[in-house]
Amino acid sequence: MPSRTIWSKIVIAALVTAMAASIAGCGRRGSLELSPEAKERRATLPTAKTPKDKTVVDRPFVLDPLL
Repeated sequence: MPSRTIWSKIVIAALVTAMAASIAGCGRRGSLELSPEAKERRATLPTAKTPKDKTVVDRPFVLDPLL
């Protein structure tokens, strides 16, 4: 009988791990957004030659209203 409880604990641990991994994968693709203070500081810095950032198309997702 003890082996049954060990297997049930292994299954529960695997399910919890799978759920945590699926939740951790949520988010938007693209660069992080700056805070308003950081944007103001960046505006005062001299500009350097950097490649243009690619714009990411904001496509709505089914679960967006929940977030």
